[in-house]
Amino acid sequence: MRVNKIEKNHGAFVERILTIILIVLFSNCAHAQDAVLTPAPGSVFSPDDTVTVEFKVPSGNAEGALFTLSNGRMESVKGTGPYKFALSLSNQGIIGPFKITAMTFGAGQNYMASTDIIIEPREGSL
Repeated sequence: MRVNKIEKNHGAFVERILTIILIVLFSNCAHAQDAVLTPAPGSVFSPDDTVTVEFKVPSGNAEGALFTLSNGRMESVKGTGPYKFALSLSNQGIIGPFKITAMTFGAGQNYMASTDIIIEPREGSL
């Protein structure tokens, strides 16, 4: 039983370290006011929702975007923007605040933005 707990904690630790490394690597990204990440901060969703996450950047030669989620998961979208993917909240197992960070990568100017959404149970679902 103790081994399982250590393995679980080790996995979470590795995910956090990878997230920190990625943030350091992309620390030269511009936080541009005209780069938009949706959904808007404070948007409320339920655990069984699927949310379209979209990152629009004004320009640049990005080769793609990397999305990091507060649960340690990452999504990569290649090509030119806007960058988007469907986030199924039913697989996350989280109630409360959920942070999403997006970063472009590639040649030229890169952009970074983040948003916090709220995941709440539907009324009467408890």
